[in-house]
Amino acid sequence: MTGRVHPLAPVIGMDIDGTLGDWHRHFEWFLNQIYFPDRVHTASWRKGSEFSEALGMGKEDYRAAKLAYRQGGLKRCLPTFEIDRISGDDAVRDVIQGIRASGVQVWIGTTRPWLSLTTVDPDTQYWLDRNVGRVDGLIYGEDKWADLLDIVGRDRILGVVDDLPENIIRASELNLPAAIRRGPHNTSWIRNQLVPPMLFNKINELPYVVRGWTK
Repeated sequence: MTGRVHPLAPVIGMDIDGTLGDWHRHFEWFLNQIYFPDRVHTASWRKGSEFSEALGMGKEDYRAAKLAYRQGGLKRCLPTFEIDRISGDDAVRDVIQGIRASGVQVWIGTTRPWLSLTTVDPDTQYWLDRNVGRVDGLIYGEDKWADLLDIVGRDRILGVVDDLPENIIRASELNLPAAIRRGPHNTSWIRNQLVPPMLFNKINELPYVVRGWTK
């Protein structure tokens, strides 16, 4: 496993849910198999729709279900995205640790939790240890990329990686390069951008994103 990266090395910010982990599909599975087993919730994305709207759920029901998902410790078994025909823990771990081995720090930034729960940090730490391995920093918060900027400074940040348009927009406001992981929930937004952000589809494309920032 990759050890420590130089303390003043360049930095990338990396999201978890929807970027490294298949959050949307896993939450659908939770709704259909556990929380609402007598109903079927399959996300149908429209331009600008939120996940709750895509699922056909009211905000109150969605938030209650999301809270139950977190309290049940299901963040620990959030599946990673497939890498071509390879899937499993080691695939994502190899990509992230390969980036670190190239001399770039990886900081995880997540908007968890919607509500403050004592299980969120240990569940997140468990998932990272199991699926990603060592990272160089972990930030929780609604304005995570601004927090990263405050902590490490603008000059060290190569860019940030996310899947949510609002976080990509926020990175742009902060003058931070950003790459978005394409998914059904953001495809419509990407198509409507005059100048779309850097895109990637699979986790094994991340090293190419980082190389583009280091040129």
